[in-house]
Amino acid sequence: GVGASGNHRPSAWYAADYCAWPMASLESPELTLPATLSPGLDFSRREAV
Repeated sequence: GVGASGNHRPSAWYAADYCAWPMASLESPELTLPATLSPGLDFSRREAV
C-alpha cells in the first residue's frame, strides 16, 4: 500500500530486477562445437542406461 514514500506499487513490483543476475548470450546462424570444450562438458554419444 501507500507508505511514507507515496509508492502505490507493491514491493515485489521490481523483484525480478533485484533477484536476477546479468547473463550474456551470443547468436550464430549455424551451430558448431569448439575444438576444445570447457572442463566438465561431455557431449559424447553414449546410450542412456
